[in-house]
Amino acid sequence: MVGDRDAGEHQVDTVTVYYMESPERQEKDIHLLTVELWPAGAWDDSQSTGIPIGESADGRTAVLHTLQSNPFSEGDEEYELFQTLGSEIGVVSETFAFTNVG
Repeated sequence: MVGDRDAGEHQVDTVTVYYMESPERQEKDIHLLTVELWPAGAWDDSQSTGIPIGESADGRTAVLHTLQSNPFSEGDEEYELFQTLGSEIGVVSETFAFTNVG
């Protein structure tokens, strides 16, 4: 999902990825990660948390927010999948890059 949010006096663009159990049960969607794109200089002045993963040529900062705990109980089908997610999600920050598209 692509969107934006207000962060004090700044507008922050967001890209959020969800795990969707099924289209019929959207209330069960689970937030996996969000990448926020902060305007030049705004991240340094903020009190926000997250992991900075890149800076564009024009000074925008990309910040990663990830799933903090496994939302499933042991024995649930998705539990093991989400246990491995924590170690695998590092690839997002390792491979993130700004590109000039269009």
